[in-house]
Amino acid sequence: MEQVKASGKARSIGVSNFARSHLETLLKTAKVVPSVNQIEFHPYLQHGELMEFHKSKGIQTVSYAGLTPMTRASGGPLDPLLSDLAKKYAVSESEILLRWSLDRGCVAITTSGKETRLASYLRALTFQLTPKEVKEISSLGQQKHYRAFWQEKYAEDDRI
Repeated sequence: MEQVKASGKARSIGVSNFARSHLETLLKTAKVVPSVNQIEFHPYLQHGELMEFHKSKGIQTVSYAGLTPMTRASGGPLDPLLSDLAKKYAVSESEILLRWSLDRGCVAITTSGKETRLASYLRALTFQLTPKEVKEISSLGQQKHYRAFWQEKYAEDDRI
């Protein structure tokens, strides 16, 4: 990939689903630091200190599956708070979760087969959660662990 970048056929190199140990191994020999690491990231899977490690190396965190607390792991400790915040900001719980990722410093990506739903996600760009709200979502999220993807690759309680 470094050769592709050097040839001008790519502007940057990114990785996906790299844990800190993977990045540390890569960085021992890489000439180009990855621009991004795309990871499953949501309140129920916050990856410990990985985001701080990304920042220290100039790697942007790209979060996918940010809506997991609503779509795959509902019934958790976040449900009442998400509902209250959605009412406060006149948006959906999905938009609260996307905003939380943005306010944590991530580039948040998501998908839908419905154009209207995708358009509604843009509302996440029209407000900001308070630092206290971001912290509260983060804290409540740590009370439940859920990994939506790559479950066969990680131990059930693995939070990296």
